[in-house]
Amino acid sequence: MTQISHLAAEAARVKHREARRDFSPAHLVARGVSGGLSVARCGAGVTLLALLMAISTPNRVDAALEVNVDGCLGEWGVTVADNNRSTFPAGTTNFSSGSVNVAGSTLYYHLEDQDDQAGARGYLGPEYGGQAYDGEFMGVVIQGSKISIAILTGQRSTNWVSTYSPGDIILQTSLGIFGIEVGGVPGGNGLVTEGDLGITFQLNRYGNTLGAKDSVGNSHANPSSSLPAPQSDQVAGSIWKEPEWLQDPIDPPSDVQMDGQSGTRVGLADYVYTLSCPTGGYTGTQHAVIELSFDAFETGLGTLNSVLWQPGCGNDLLQVDIPESAHAPEPGSMLIWGGIGTCLLGMLYRRRRQTIRAKDA
Repeated sequence: MTQISHLAAEAARVKHREARRDFSPAHLVARGVSGGLSVARCGAGVTLLALLMAISTPNRVDAALEVNVDGCLGEWGVTVADNNRSTFPAGTTNFSSGSVNVAGSTLYYHLEDQDDQAGARGYLGPEYGGQAYDGEFMGVVIQGSKISIAILTGQRSTNWVSTYSPGDIILQTSLGIFGIEVGGVPGGNGLVTEGDLGITFQLNRYGNTLGAKDSVGNSHANPSSSLPAPQSDQVAGSIWKEPEWLQDPIDPPSDVQMDGQSGTRVGLADYVYTLSCPTGGYTGTQHAVIELSFDAFETGLGTLNSVLWQPGCGNDLLQVDIPESAHAPEPGSMLIWGGIGTCLLGMLYRRRRQTIRAKDA
């Protein structure tokens, strides 16, 4: 063998040895390991494909409850009815928050249903306003990366203009504050779905609505000319990262509406805001339902910590806090991680022993 041929052969052997020691994900995939690590090689039937599937689902999968975004809350364990006859999931009590099991899924909730027949002086907490402003129920369900939210309220588009100003939904997450446009023009037909007009309300210092502007620039009632219309793509159900917020006029002020001029749009929820649900048996005159679902992974949401909603005047508040345990990995995912780690450590250990034996020889 010539010296050049010998050097080329030695270089090829060195390259082969180094390649066998490369356990980077890219190299493992290139070698076809992502299709499955054999029982003989690893001592367990663990696949990198299963691992990738596990880590692509950031939250615990809890898929028993099927949420249909139609404004009917039967699957949430809620029956909507007028005159204080609404019923809520088993295990919940009025003026409480926490979690209960509904159809095999964990429902995080806040329930604070005041008197359906209360007038403007009816107490809500933290302020007054009666049924027209009542935030009655909020539920949140996390199923893998899918997040579903339901809200029951007295904020109906058929209310008097002066008492209608639904705020936007606030999501507090590990990656910052996100907002979801609620939409719903005053005096509308009672049905808002994703892609319908977004809207910004203008209130006086007492919390009464003066008017509004929608996302195509139309005015409703009598807003001042200085009120900016929301940007054209801030439609109902749109999800925004780090928007600026308008605050309610009543002390202490709190964030209630996105300003319609800032933030980055990151997604569009499957969304409905409706006054009735005939298929669910509700065609009354006292309640409205906001219901939506979206994918947290696709919107870059991070970990969801809290969901908040209140009317534009801030006289009532619904807030659901999500515990850390809701985002814990599945036991199966932990087993996969452990199996992969054990497998790779075993392979590295065998490589090390072979190297030592080669040196001793």
